[in-house]
Amino acid sequence: GFFSGKSGCAARRLGRQQDFPEKKPRKTQPVKQVCFAIIENGAGEVLLQRRPPAGIWGGLWSFPECPLETDVAAWIKQVFGSTVYGLRRDTPLRHTFSHFHLDITPVRAVMRTGPAAIREQADTVWVAPGQELTLGVAAPVKKLLESL
Repeated sequence: GFFSGKSGCAARRLGRQQDFPEKKPRKTQPVKQVCFAIIENGAGEVLLQRRPPAGIWGGLWSFPECPLETDVAAWIKQVFGSTVYGLRRDTPLRHTFSHFHLDITPVRAVMRTGPAAIREQADTVWVAPGQELTLGVAAPVKKLLESL
């Protein structure tokens, strides 16, 4: 055909093959930030909460999640009815989804009272770090559990 052969390429004729196809500028992905409350009881177990069916990690188990700027101790008291101490922010970790990055700041806290003090909520469970998990957990949660 008319355009067959190497001379048919306009970019080649102009000596500009390197310029095409143009690279799309990489969209910078939005970054969302959350705080994972890693609440430990006297037995060394940590609290996991089942996530709502819709949204990221739908139906998987995760650490309770609160907004980054929250007073975590006050939030835990409000949500779970338990006082905690020894709050410690751990190194944030980044989990990348297809459309955004999630920067997770793990905040460790220890309950002053026994596990029974957590208001029994349908979707909460205590797990011992290192125990074989039968629950489906979100990837960064698994990573954090392994590091505890």
